[in-house]
Amino acid sequence: MPQELTRSPAAIVGRSKQPNSRACATARDWRAINRKTVIGSFTLELPSGLIIRDILLHEREGERWIQLPSKEWLAASGETRYSQLLEFRDDETKVSFRDLALTAVNKLLRGGAQ
Repeated sequence: MPQELTRSPAAIVGRSKQPNSRACATARDWRAINRKTVIGSFTLELPSGLIIRDILLHEREGERWIQLPSKEWLAASGETRYSQLLEFRDDETKVSFRDLALTAVNKLLRGGAQ
C-alpha cells in the first residue's frame, strides 16, 4: 500500500520521441482515497500539454491499474452507471498510455521528482 500523501512534488517520467525534449508525462496532485480498491487520484500532464485530472489509481493483491475520468448517470432502473469520456483507438495505444501513467504515479508516490 502506498504511503499516505496529501500533496507531493510532481513526478516526471519517460522521454518524448522529439530530440532535446525531456518530459513524457508528469503525475501530480496526489489525493489519497482508500475506498475498496481505489487508493487515490492524481493528475497527469502529457507532453502535448493535455492535462487529465481525477485519474483513479486502484490496487488489489499487489496489482495496480488506472481508471480514467468518467461521467456518472442514472439509468431508467434507478441504477448508477458510468460513461467513458476518453478512449483509445487501439489496444497498443491503451497499454502504452496505461504503462506511462502507472510509471509516473508510482514515481510520484515514491516521492520522486526530476
